[in-house]
Amino acid sequence: MAVAGRGSFGRVLEVVDTQGDAPRALKIVPRGTHEGTLLDEFEQLARLRHPSLPRVFEVGRTAEPIDDIPEGATFFVAEWIAGKRCTAMPWTSAAAVWSLLADIAGALATIHAAGLVHADVAPNNILVTGERAVLVDLGLAAPVETGGARGTPAYMAPEALAGHVEPRSDLYGLGATIVRMLTGRPPFEGGTLGELVQRIVAGRAAPALPGMPRPLADLIGRMMHRDLDARPASALAVLDELDQLAPALDITKTSRRARPNVGPPPAPASWPGAGAWIDRLASELATPQLIVIVGSLATGARQLADAALRRLQLDDVAHGRANVPVIAG
Repeated sequence: MAVAGRGSFGRVLEVVDTQGDAPRALKIVPRGTHEGTLLDEFEQLARLRHPSLPRVFEVGRTAEPIDDIPEGATFFVAEWIAGKRCTAMPWTSAAAVWSLLADIAGALATIHAAGLVHADVAPNNILVTGERAVLVDLGLAAPVETGGARGTPAYMAPEALAGHVEPRSDLYGLGATIVRMLTGRPPFEGGTLGELVQRIVAGRAAPALPGMPRPLADLIGRMMHRDLDARPASALAVLDELDQLAPALDITKTSRRARPNVGPPPAPASWPGAGAWIDRLASELATPQLIVIVGSLATGARQLADAALRRLQLDDVAHGRANVPVIAG
């Protein structure tokens, strides 16, 4: 186990899955950080499916101290992405920039479709591996209505700096990241945090983007406009514009390959040992009683209960007409 990153919102550790020796990313958030809702938010992340998002495999709370974080902290285990930061390579091709925009806009559309915002779209959180870009560090993702300023200041939208984060705030962060990739500097800088915030809020014109066709540069500029209503309406709207630009850039692939998908958790049959649990639960359900299933993912516990009910073909129970309440939590 190695520490891969530290921040004010927790730790990211590189760990190994003992079932298959695969590397995984373990994100741990200390107690007290949105503790009441954080587990639910991480469970939402586990339902997201997109090639430019790391897969979340497990969510829960720690049973013992890890690193310097006490027990009881909320965590999730995700796919380990071995890639380079997007700012660690040259970006001279408009087609390459188009592809990264399509990948990350698709990832954001998936997050937003689940009612969440990423809240920290910045160069450190976009990795390039092979032919895809991946948006990582989902630890700050939260429901749209969650207040509070969070993120990397140089890439935060004016409204995010004021504590109001919404989906178009993520688009601002993506646009600002593209500026950093192409120019080597963030769009706004300041000698102090206060000076930086003032310049972002003032919203002077974004810098020129060398080598980018004007329509693509215009899209990036609008994504980081100081006025929310002047930005594209959504990440899906960004994908639509990218599709329209593709022929002029001689791009044959379409961003529609990366449309959002918020799916259910893995089917119970795919869990290790799930068959035995379904058999046992079905046997217990044969006698009417109260059964409480406790698991790290509430939706998964519900699936387990449903699988057992189907196994028994207890139509009355499935429709709530028998006295066998099942509480999944």
